[in-house]
Parts: sequence; structure tokens; C-alpha cells
Amino acid sequence: MSTPTPSTTRHPPPNQHAAAMTPGSFANHLAAFSPLPTTGPSSGGSRSVPSPAYLAAHPSRSQKSPLPLHLQSSPPSTSNPTSGIAAFATPNVAINYDSPNAAATMGLNLGNIGTLESLGAGNGAVSVNARGDEHERRRRTGEILSLLRTRPGRISEEGVERLAKRIGLDCLWDNGIGGRTLSIAGETILVEVDFKSNAIERLALTLPTSPDVVTVHAPKAATILQRDLTPPLGVSSMNTTLTAFANNLERLASLDRLSTSELNCYEAISGVYTSLKRVFDYEKTKIPGSSDSDSTGTTERDGERAEKETMCKRSGRPSMHSGRRVGLSLKYWTERRLALSRHKRSKDVEAGAARGIDDAEGLDGSKTWSVVIDCEASPAELYPSIRISEDWVSRKVEAPQDQDNPFRTSEEPIVDWLEPPQTLLPLSSSQGESMTLDPGETNMSKLPDVRFVARLDPPVVVPLQTAVAIYGTVGTAIADDSLRMTTYDGLVIPPDHADPALTPGDARKLERQATVTVRDKEGRFAQKPHRNTLYAQKPDYGRTIEEIPFSHPRQLIAILLMLRQFAFLGNLLQKSFPKPAMHTSESVRNSELEKQPSADQELEALLGGNDAMNLDPNSDTPLPLDISVITQPTPKITLVFPMREKVANLTFEISQNGNISVVDQNLISEDTSNSSHEEGKSNKLTKDGIGRALEISEDLGILVEFLKQRLE
Repeated sequence: MSTPTPSTTRHPPPNQHAAAMTPGSFANHLAAFSPLPTTGPSSGGSRSVPSPAYLAAHPSRSQKSPLPLHLQSSPPSTSNPTSGIAAFATPNVAINYDSPNAAATMGLNLGNIGTLESLGAGNGAVSVNARGDEHERRRRTGEILSLLRTRPGRISEEGVERLAKRIGLDCLWDNGIGGRTLSIAGETILVEVDFKSNAIERLALTLPTSPDVVTVHAPKAATILQRDLTPPLGVSSMNTTLTAFANNLERLASLDRLSTSELNCYEAISGVYTSLKRVFDYEKTKIPGSSDSDSTGTTERDGERAEKETMCKRSGRPSMHSGRRVGLSLKYWTERRLALSRHKRSKDVEAGAARGIDDAEGLDGSKTWSVVIDCEASPAELYPSIRISEDWVSRKVEAPQDQDNPFRTSEEPIVDWLEPPQTLLPLSSSQGESMTLDPGETNMSKLPDVRFVARLDPPVVVPLQTAVAIYGTVGTAIADDSLRMTTYDGLVIPPDHADPALTPGDARKLERQATVTVRDKEGRFAQKPHRNTLYAQKPDYGRTIEEIPFSHPRQLIAILLMLRQFAFLGNLLQKSFPKPAMHTSESVRNSELEKQPSADQELEALLGGNDAMNLDPNSDTPLPLDISVITQPTPKITLVFPMREKVANLTFEISQNGNISVVDQNLISEDTSNSSHEEGKSNKLTKDGIGRALEISEDLGILVEFLKQRLE
């Protein structure tokens, strides 16, 4: 019997196999091993998009992957010579496959392709470089997508459509006469945008399944969205970003994702607004001088004063779709709250206010603090769920008077808060069977896994003890993983590269230059330089509060007292210690150092008056101002600055609601402050007048210049 010989046709030797290969056949050989499918010509034509009606019938279509299909798994690309099988063979060598001889010159054994040796096996272990490259590629792709999400693009037809799809909404184009209409649809909302040559002609917002308490505010939201898509006068649409439109559309889409056929989150938010608006209107009538009060002879300025008093001292001012924001916001503090506007509002602003569009607020450049009321997903077992109701407060608003309550004051009425019934959702058949304890019980329901959340705009920095009290008011605790070794002054005034490195708990000293604009006795404006020094002798741990869950609106009203207190304190410190300029030339830096007095000059000035430092009103030498801050148990600010005859020392206490009182000073005598003044001399400065000056100016530098003009 003859011995069988191996077939040279089916199994050629490795060297013959390599010699017989051409560059084209080698590429085909790699394609046979590659996990990638062969690419062909892409199919053209338009892709059909489901209509909003089809989306309502097929809710599963809204659950899309945030990544395109070609990015969900990233196989090695055959276009890269260092990926795929070639990467396993020589991952660190640039290979040219022009000919087999060139491959042999580079030391590549083509006959070992597909074996453990070609995969980089050493000592019985297979290389994992390819898996590491794949992980790094996915990480970089995620970073790029995260960066792209922060840049929504420019105003255009493609930009608006791309933004809506990225948020998770469906789009449908309708070609009309002279333009196109883009329908952006979710589960409960529909936004229709009419384009003409990439310009916005009209925008309409409808909520077909929502009640009247929601749809009545839809025109105001549509006006804000259309304004976000309208470029300023003289600016091209390609030079205007979609940032504002993206933020507002995302707020609408987030509530749409949480809503179902049995739960309407828009209705829950509108119910809270109805109750808060009822409280605001009632409290405004109780302020003397308001247009709605019983007093006679009221003017427009009296009405403005009553609105600011209600907003900054009582339950806040609710606004639905106001300014540049879509949604419900509760404004509770503003700059220059005691400074009334000198000019009347225009007819356009008055007409907008009549429609509920609050455009007048913030036009003077004042900063406003508000609480944005929203909804978020949360298990009902961990925190109370949302309730849909318009009766969070009684119709009369004020609670019945209690004659036995010694703490009751007639100036501040007590709000009669109510407890609406729970909102329950029906269970599905499978959930009902799994949760039913009694075989005869069939009608079961559950609480929605959604809760109210208040997002602070801007965030407020508070001491840690105050943060614990705020979270305790709403019935929750600070998460342990969110605690940081940060101080209050470090969060309010972040250190820059010039500040010395400090460990938490150490005393801090910080110097910054500031410029104060003052008016002299002749009515001319002038710039006064100050050199402010911060002393935090007793540093306290702090925390930045960005959002707070709540279950009842009265919880928000209770924490407004503490938020106003530290919003005012933080604003005072940030004005006195502005951020240093990013680009400061060396010559400017040297000139500022030359103007600063030395330590001997400061000591001589403190002992002998400011004549030793030549600190006259017309001097360009920065005025030294020392500021000490204590946050516990009650925030206090101490000011020390030179006067002509003495060193001024003032201590202010900032209590809840932003109230200011002078607890210590050496500028005026107590007898002079408390004595009665003759007629015509009632403008003499008093202790309460100093505190009032700080409340009006809301600036420590302006207060110091005011005192120097009055007392020097």
C-alpha cells in the first residue's frame, strides 16, 4: 500500500504561498479575515421619518440610541494599515505592502498570518494591544461626542433638525409653497418651525394632550423659542448659535420624556405656578403703597417697590416662560433692589407684560437670583413623588388668625398651605399580578417615579451647616460622596495662580485690586482705586448648592430666607474681589506694584493719619481696605480703612432675608446717632443710616467712598 503524499495544491508551503501572492490578492486575503463587511456604494434617496401621529402610536421609536450605528461598535478599519490583523503582527512598524519582496524585507512572514505567532504570542500569552486600542478609540469618540453636545451649532435648517434629533425628538419635513416646515414631535409636544431660505418665518408650540392650565402658557413659550432662532439685527444666521434654543428645547424635552398618558409633568408644573402666583398677588396687596392695596395716591414707582419687596422679602415672584427661559422660575433676589428705575417702561414692554412676557426685568444689567422648578426621575420609595394639583394653597391664601399665637404679626400674613391628594398611576397587568397581595384585589396603583426639583440659577455658596439645614428643610440629606474639603471663601472667591497654596482649615489672606466709580460734590464721576485685602481668620467649610429636591412649594419658601442671606453676602465679596485680568502686561503689573504703599507707609498711615501716605481725594494711590469675614453662627463683615483723623472700623451683621445691621462702629457717637436733629439737619449720618447705605449700594467700596465724603 502506497504512502499518501500531501497535496501541494490544497496546502502549499508558506514560502510558496507568499511568493504566489500579489498586492491585490493579499488585500483580498486580508478582507477574508477582516470582521468588516465589504463596503459598497451608499444608498441615496431620502429616509422616511415617522410623523407625530405614528410616534404616538409607537412609543418605542422615541427610545433611540444616542450614538449612530457606525459608532456603536468600532471594528478595526481596513483603510488603516496599522489596524486589523496587521496591527497584531507588527504594531510598531509602518508596513508597505507594495510587493511581497518589500514585506519580506521588513521581516513580515506572510505564511504565519492567522497563527498565534502572528498575533504576538509570547510565553503562551496573546497580546491585548488590539483590545486596548479599541478601548482608547471608544474613549476618544465619547469625548468628541461630549464636546459636540456642548456646541449645538448654528441657526439653519440642518442645524435645528440635527439638534432636535440629538435631544431625542422626531422630525418631519413638509415642503410648502415658498418654504419648508419642520415638525419636531415628542410624546406630548409638537413644535412647528417654518423656514424660508434658512430664515425663521414662524414657530408654533402645541401640547395636544395637555389641559387648559398648560396650553394657556404655550404662546409665551413659542415667542421665546422663536426669539432664540431669530438672529440680532444686522447679524447673519450663520453667525448665531443655537445655544439658547437648545437649552429651552431640552427643558421641554426632559418633561416630555417623563410624561406618559397617565402623567403630565407640564400640568404638575403649571399647578405649582398657579398656587405660587396666588400667593404673590396676595402678599403684594399687603405692602403699603402697592397699586392693589387699599392706600390711595399710589404711583408706578410704588407698584415697582411693592413687587421688589414681595420678591426679595416674602414668597418670591413666580414667572412662567419669562425673559429668555422656557419653564417655571421663582425669582427671590436681585441687585439694586432698593434702587427704582428712573424711566417709565415703553409701550412695547407694557404690552409684553400684559401678555405675561417679562422683558423689562434685567434690562438695566442687574443680576437676578431665581429657582427653576422642574421634574426629574426618582424612585417613589426614596423621595415623595410629584402631585398634580392647583390647590397647594387655599383660595383665601391667608390662614385664619390665631389669637393665641404670640408670634403672629399683622405685617406678614401666614400662608394657608394645603396638602393635595397623591397622584396615582395604574399598574400594568404584569405589575399588578406581581404586587398583589390579596388574590381578590385587582384595582392597584402606584406612585409615579418622578419628583420635583429646584435648580438654583445661579448656584449659591453657603456654609456646610447652612447646607445641612437647607437639605433638612426639604426632607433629605447631603450625599456623602459629594462632600468636599472646600471652604466658604474659597468657593466664593476661587484662588488664582498668584494666590498661595493653602490647605483646608488654614487662615487665608487675599489681595485684589478694585476700581470704584464715585460722584464728587460737584456731580462729576471719578474712578477711585482700592487695594482690598481679605482676611478669613476662622475659615468654615462650604458647599455650592445647585439643585434641591422638594415635595411641597412651602419648602421652597422656607429656604428662601437662607438663600437670600448668602446670595447677598457672596455678591458683596465678589464685587470687592473681582477676578484678575487674564492678560496683564508686565509694565502694568509693575506700575501697580509701584503705587502700592509699603508696610512702613501703612503703619505710619494708621498711626498718623492718611497724610503720611498722601491719601488725599485726588491721589491715585490705592486706598487700603481690609475685609474680615465670619460665617458662623451669623455672617459678619468687618471693614478697616484709613480716615483723615482715625482708622475706621465697621462691623455689619447679615441676617436671614439679607437684612443688614451695624453691630459695631467708631465713626459716629451713639449719642449723636440716637439724638433728635433740628429741622433742616435731619440728613445727619446715623448708625442705621450706615446700614441703609450698604443695603442701597450693595458694594463695600462705594460705601467706603460715601463715608469718606460725608465724614472727612
